[in-house]
Amino acid sequence: MKKRNSTIGVRCVRNEQGISVKRCCGSCAFRRLTKTGARICRLKERKVWRSNSCEWWEMNYSLTQAGKR
Repeated sequence: MKKRNSTIGVRCVRNEQGISVKRCCGSCAFRRLTKTGARICRLKERKVWRSNSCEWWEMNYSLTQAGKR
């Protein structure tokens, strides 16, 4: 059985230090994890998939700081 590549169509953006970050719900500032590990959008209050991205996507703080000393 073939593995499905879930990152097809995912765009990348660069932070201030030039590090490439995938633009998806996994890197979004509005992502929230439940106790069971499900990913929820704090804005929409709905379950999302790791490769999803919407117009409200914003890079989370830890990824904006990646690469700084």
